Amino acid sequence: DIVSGQNIQGYKKLKLGNAWFDPTFSKEALASRIYKQYLPSYEVSLIRLVVNGNYIGLYINQEDVGFQFLKKHFDENNGPFFKCEPKTEEEVGHPVAWPSLEWLGTDTLDYFESYERKSLTGWSELLGLIDTLNNNIGGIEQVLNVDRVLWFFALCSVLSNEDSYNGAYIHNYYLYQTADGKFQI
Repeated sequence: DIVSGQNIQGYKKLKLGNAWFDPTFSKEALASRIYKQYLPSYEVSLIRLVVNGNYIGLYINQEDVGFQFLKKHFDENNGPFFKCEPKTEEEVGHPVAWPSLEWLGTDTLDYFESYERKSLTGWSELLGLIDTLNNNIGGIEQVLNVDRVLWFFALCSVLSNEDSYNGAYIHNYYLYQTADGKFQI
């Protein structure tokens, strides 16, 4: 049974990962430790999972990148917030574009399958960012925390993170617009 209102050491969600392609179970924890020196980053721990007295296995636990995360790192959580993760082909019945921040025009429906809006609003702000990146690069510093993005790119490259904006598979990153009007990665 699920009992609402519970938390573990102040966290409301557990996200258990199976350390896919990492038999050491250490890559995620080490990467997070490095990321945290330069960027807002999620906490990571290892969990020995026991359910009703039965050992299930060892799992990686990652802090959820959600509204609690935003409040902790930005002292706010009411701006436009997107998980840049395409829907699956099974969900929509056709291949879906990667969330590559490519300009597809002004119709938000053209972006709906590649970006998941987590906030109540934000499509016009995301399209403003994408438009600037593609059609007015001179205005980039007004809409994007460029320094943070450059650190993110460098760290993803050094750590061989292929599941990020500048990896082989463009997905699995978040964009949040802070009160100063700049998107944070």
